[in-house]
Amino acid sequence: MKKAVIGINCFGHDASCCIVDEYNGEILYAIAEERLSNIKHDSHFPIGALIKCQEYAKNNNYNLCNVALNFVSEEFISGTLKNELDVAVPECADMIFKLLLESLPDCIYYQYKKTRLSDLIDREFEKKNIADTNRQKAREKIFWYFNWAVKYKKIEHMVRDLLPNIKITCINHHTCHATSAYFSSGFKDATILVIDGQGESETISVFKANDSGINKISATNWPNSLGIFYLSVTQYLGYSLGDEFKVMGMSAYGKPEFKNIFENIFSIDESLKVVFNENEYFNLQPVPGCPGHEYYNFTELFKKIVPSPNNKQVFEQAHFDLAASVQYIIEKIGVQFAIAAIRRTGIKNLVVSGGVALNGLMNERIRQESGLDAIYIYPASGDDGTCVGAAQMVAYQINKISSKKISTSFLGGVYPKDEIEKMLQKRGIKYIECSNIHQQIAQAIVEKKIVARFHGRSEFGPRALGNRSILANPTDFKMKGILNERIKHREPFRPFAPACLKEYVNNFFELPCDSPFMLLIPKTKPKAHIDIPAVVHNDFTARVQTVCVEDNKNFYDTINAFYKLSGVPVLINTSFNVNGEAIVETPLDALESFGHMDIDYLAMENFWIAKDDILDLFPNQKDQDFLKERKNRYIIGIKHPLKNFDIGEFEFLNLNSQSHKLKVKTIISAVKKYSSKERF
Repeated sequence: MKKAVIGINCFGHDASCCIVDEYNGEILYAIAEERLSNIKHDSHFPIGALIKCQEYAKNNNYNLCNVALNFVSEEFISGTLKNELDVAVPECADMIFKLLLESLPDCIYYQYKKTRLSDLIDREFEKKNIADTNRQKAREKIFWYFNWAVKYKKIEHMVRDLLPNIKITCINHHTCHATSAYFSSGFKDATILVIDGQGESETISVFKANDSGINKISATNWPNSLGIFYLSVTQYLGYSLGDEFKVMGMSAYGKPEFKNIFENIFSIDESLKVVFNENEYFNLQPVPGCPGHEYYNFTELFKKIVPSPNNKQVFEQAHFDLAASVQYIIEKIGVQFAIAAIRRTGIKNLVVSGGVALNGLMNERIRQESGLDAIYIYPASGDDGTCVGAAQMVAYQINKISSKKISTSFLGGVYPKDEIEKMLQKRGIKYIECSNIHQQIAQAIVEKKIVARFHGRSEFGPRALGNRSILANPTDFKMKGILNERIKHREPFRPFAPACLKEYVNNFFELPCDSPFMLLIPKTKPKAHIDIPAVVHNDFTARVQTVCVEDNKNFYDTINAFYKLSGVPVLINTSFNVNGEAIVETPLDALESFGHMDIDYLAMENFWIAKDDILDLFPNQKDQDFLKERKNRYIIGIKHPLKNFDIGEFEFLNLNSQSHKLKVKTIISAVKKYSSKERF
């Protein structure tokens, strides 16, 4: 029987699971929990995704021999906390560090008495005569990071209960980011750059991959974080985690008028680490209610210069300039760091991953200015992709797998045509089966109609790449506004991506390389301004998807059919979802979203459905009511039959802070009983 590794990301957000072939590292199946739960950036344990992976393994004769988790709980203690103790209480840092690691296993099985460990720590302080102010600061740090270590150690043991008799390996979070990108890049030798918010302790890491292995050569630790700083600006503008791309979109409508404020906020030291430099505009402050943790604070002086918006739907020019200014600094530091990393490794093939790698403007600047030979950005660069990195690292440890370039990310579920047709018939949907669905789609788009497309396996990662997409005509400048207002119900400054036949990319875009995952944002050429104005952003850039027949034939044929009718080898491609909803996963998700949205046609495999023919089958609902339906379907299929399996509250030492709580709705027996057919 074939052997596989199951990878699990349960590191705080964008929970996900995957199956990787143990022999060669091939990604067999991968899905983010949000595609099932419809909770954007879902932070719950990915029980639905785990079940899907188990089903895939069973149906395809794979034996699950290993489980890989994308964290190492001990590193919450040995990383940033150890560094903090070395500064705050150097006299007893080593002893406390050892004491915490020894105490961690005991906290897994019962509620560890707060006083015992606290008393032991205080005893060390007394021995070394530590000043009260240093004691308090050290205690707060200890409480914060030890609680995190306990939380993730408990998750590890929960997984052991869920998947008994299978070996579990924990992999450093940034290593997961690095390996997911490297093993999909096709490079033999590579410089790997990981930029995200924060792993166990690391925020930016550099790896060198060659015949000697994958070796970490530099690690920047919290609180020096480009990702969290960008998120802080995102939150200042009224958005939340996962909305950083909106700020990137806003930047096109502003100028970096405040770059002098940001100019020296980050620097790169001789050890290849990024350093946050406090100034009169930005500093670090304790998180209220969470002693030991810090956040980037915008000072009163800064707030006088750029007041936080009262309503994120009504921005002033200063807010667009703020977005442009933080984008300016992220690009500047990204380029500087890439140059320094390449210089350190001596390898000009650059691989980029981590949440910040979804910033296509930064990626393009790095591609242009860092002196590299080639660049590869992993399509699931956020935490969702780390399940793959964890699994591939275990496969590498067992079989020394090699890097193989991927050019598609269609790794989700398979939905047979006959089952789709049965679903349509059961619900009384009027449809026709097309002999040439591509021609049908193209003709509608030429007529300025909007088409939702559902085909094959879903994409793994945040971008719709043709299988779960909404397609429209890029030749009409008004189409951007139509899509934003009528279909997506989102901010008017948000751009739309062009999907372009690979052989015609140079006619429209200043892009000399492939961009199959929409992760490079180059400048557009004058022909684009004339022929495809709906996809040209306000700064004359575009988030390009290059489409070739070898890697994405179905989507290629659709764009090519439109090209033959219109003379334009480009389509607007945006994700198939209501604003606030995760991208559709199943045929039922697609049908219901189509019914709710103001879209003209749905092309589901070769089935063609006109909205006018089914208007009476779907109720007129508010978005928030509609969004509940998919969530409720998940609850019935995944959670409702299950008893609560609650890890509990992590409050062992953190006497004053809000406790961490992991909500896991599962027990082993219910996992075994669950069948995906209930959800289809």
